Amino acid sequence: MAIQVHQSKHRGNQQAIASQAITFDTNPTAGRSILIAVSNYNPTAANLIVSVTDNQGNTYLNAISNTINPFGTVLEAGIYYCFNIAASGSFTVTVNCSGGPTNYPNISGIEVSGIDTLDQIGSEDNTAGTDASPSTSGATTAGSEISVAAFAANTVSFEDISSTNGYTIFGETVGNSGAIYGAAAYSLLGTAGVETSSFDHFDADNVSVISTFKPAIPFIEPNIRVVHSALRW
Repeated sequence: MAIQVHQSKHRGNQQAIASQAITFDTNPTAGRSILIAVSNYNPTAANLIVSVTDNQGNTYLNAISNTINPFGTVLEAGIYYCFNIAASGSFTVTVNCSGGPTNYPNISGIEVSGIDTLDQIGSEDNTAGTDASPSTSGATTAGSEISVAAFAANTVSFEDISSTNGYTIFGETVGNSGAIYGAAAYSLLGTAGVETSSFDHFDADNVSVISTFKPAIPFIEPNIRVVHSALRW
C-alpha cells in the first residue's frame, strides 16, 4: 500500500511563547496518521520541547529528537507521530515547551495514509554543529517509505534542502531579516536504501533530524480449498 500525503500545515513565530499550534485547513480523516516536525530555540539551555498534543485526545510519540547548546542557549529539532488517529471536526496540534513564554517553537504537520501501524519506523538519524550543510541519513528497509526531516538554527540564511530523492518543504519559519530559523520537509521514497537529507545554508549553529516510516503491507486473503471426502465401509 503506497503512502500518500493528503495535506500539510506549518506555523512559526519569532516572539517568545510557551507553545505553538497548527489547525489543519481540512479536517483529517480518522484512521490516518499525523507526522509532526518541530524545532525550537530557547535562550536558557534548561528549557526544551516536552510534548506534542492535539484537541482530539490522540497520543503522539517521539521518533527522534536532538539538541545543541551554543553559548548557553538550546536549539532542538524533533519528529513526532500518531497513527490511526481519532478525528472529529476541527483538528489542532500543539507543541508544548517548558519554561513558559521564553521559547521560539515551530511546528509543521502532514496528514498521511498508508503507514504500517504495527512496524512503523524504518530508521532515524540526527546531527548538530556548525556545518553549512548538515546531513542526516538512515537506511530504509522497504520501498515506498516516507522520510521526514526537521531543522533548527540560530541565525541562518537558508538556501535549499537537497536529496537524491528530492524533498518537499512543508514548513519554514522566516525571521525579519529573511533568515530561516526552522524548516521541515518530506520525501516519498521509491526504493529501499540509504536516504540522506541535507539543509544547505551559511555557517551557523544548527541541529537536524530525520526519520523514515514504513508503508503498510497489504493483506492478502489466503486461498484455502476445503476438500470433502467420503469414506465407504
